Amino acid sequence: MNSQIQKFSPEFDYLINVLASLNPISIILYGSYGRGEGAIYSNNKTDKLFNDIDVLLIVRKKIDILRINNIKDKLLKKIDVEWIDITQKTQFELKKSNASVFNYDLKYHSTVLYGDLNILNLMPTIKRQEIEYNEIKILFFSRIWCFLGAYKSGGIVDLEGYEAAFFNNQMAKIIFAIIDVILISNNKYVSSYHKKVKIFKEFFLADYPFLNKYILFALENKLSPSNNKISASDIQSTLNDLASEFFKVFSSGLSLAYNKEINGPDQIVKAFKYDYRLLIKKWGFKLFVPSRKDEFNELICRTYLVGSIINKDFFSEAVKYYKFILKGEGKENPSFEDIRINIVKLIF
Repeated sequence: MNSQIQKFSPEFDYLINVLASLNPISIILYGSYGRGEGAIYSNNKTDKLFNDIDVLLIVRKKIDILRINNIKDKLLKKIDVEWIDITQKTQFELKKSNASVFNYDLKYHSTVLYGDLNILNLMPTIKRQEIEYNEIKILFFSRIWCFLGAYKSGGIVDLEGYEAAFFNNQMAKIIFAIIDVILISNNKYVSSYHKKVKIFKEFFLADYPFLNKYILFALENKLSPSNNKISASDIQSTLNDLASEFFKVFSSGLSLAYNKEINGPDQIVKAFKYDYRLLIKKWGFKLFVPSRKDEFNELICRTYLVGSIINKDFFSEAVKYYKFILKGEGKENPSFEDIRINIVKLIF
């Protein structure tokens, strides 16, 4: 067990006991806490787990999602974190793991909390050079949210305490996503935040000097987010800086993923619109999972909305897709804030 699991043993012991009631073959803690690099929030000499706990259950037969959600609700009533993600795989699925970031991190940098401690040996060997460029799309889908969900409803204002820490941590996620794109694009992906920084500085800093002023910030606020007061002007400046670099680096990475030149939000959206895998998911959700039928349009809307941070011309496109989602309902002329609070699930 890593030091963070030991430090927060009451929380993780409770988690193990509750999840063991599902009779899994193994319980695996993956993500940052699984490798001992989870964010810890310190306030008044009290430490708490910050952000999400990621758990993978290895099961004989898939457990009903409603039962999983009930277990998650039970855990969140006792464990003071924002999210607990519980996913499940069978042993067969584990054996068929492909060369993804998720599977690489899972095999080499996670912790088995319960059950068969050698379960990850079922996974095939995964070399970081084998990680596909398609992983850059997944990074984009997950990290575009951070620009919009990092601060509370009501627009950009001064933040302090827990809200400041949350904003700083989300910005750190964006910075590490940018670094991950660079590493994946050059077949040098690693899991550890410290190693990401080391490799980036050694091989790529000269090509991305803009990131130099943010690297230390990212490392500090990914591991122990600062709760010092942040002014509204500093928040806006950080969002502007990172949005510009985000689209520049992701355009380059997505060009590799789609094997064609991509530059900026418009061309990113165009690539998504012709991505058959995304289109299959889009129509699959519309037909079989009505609660997720708007996810594709929400992705496009978020892309344009974040793009409008650096180029206001993209805002009209965000409005168009927002109206698609609402099917003509809502304000005739919605503001950035109207759209933001309706297409992201805000914490505050």
